[in-house]
Amino acid sequence: MPSPTYSIVIPCFNEGVSLESVVTDIISTFDASEFAGDYELIVVDDGSSDNSWDVIETLTSTHPHVHGVRRKANGGMWRAIPSGFAKISGQFMSYLPADGEITATESLKLMRLSSEADIVISERISTDNNVKKSVRPWYREFLSWGQRSLTRILLGCDISKAEGIFLIRWSVFAPYATAPRDDNVLFLELLARGLTGQYRVAATTMNYTLRRSGRTKTVNLPHILGTFFDLIRLRYRLLKQR
Repeated sequence: MPSPTYSIVIPCFNEGVSLESVVTDIISTFDASEFAGDYELIVVDDGSSDNSWDVIETLTSTHPHVHGVRRKANGGMWRAIPSGFAKISGQFMSYLPADGEITATESLKLMRLSSEADIVISERISTDNNVKKSVRPWYREFLSWGQRSLTRILLGCDISKAEGIFLIRWSVFAPYATAPRDDNVLFLELLARGLTGQYRVAATTMNYTLRRSGRTKTVNLPHILGTFFDLIRLRYRLLKQR
């Protein structure tokens, strides 16, 4: 089987209730597009305590372009995603959550812009006020504002139009993505490098919807403080590399 063009990493943590339906919907959407057969899905179980891994094993046995990775301990989305990098065989890497909040239709937007870009970013939007209130309440918007501000101050990067999913050309960004690290801000490093370096950038929008299951795992004090200190460490690491 030839290598696919697109590798999509799907991190999950206790998403057993909705995982199968989310992944099969992704497959159906991709197979109905011009990218049918030209993708792989890498589902990473981030230390789940439910039946998520059993669901992943069923999916991998049923769909040849679905691969599974199992982590022993929960580390958060941006520790889970790199665990899938060893499985990547595509020319481009992107990701989707396992809770259904972002559909594969949004991935197609990025994929269609990829041929002439090194990184494709997306602006997070919703036209449904009920979805906005449920998914992005005021305190999440406040935290996002804080993250945007810190990223601008510490990394010199404006991510206000890049808070949705993104897609990267793997040959360009793999050295940064696969470098040893012990933090949860890989996505901010990739965005900062992509938006401030000499790379070809394409942009689109990303609609979000209601989750099928689960809840956000990032709105808690340890995660917020951890991200703050990780950003400071990333700032100094990038300065040392200049």
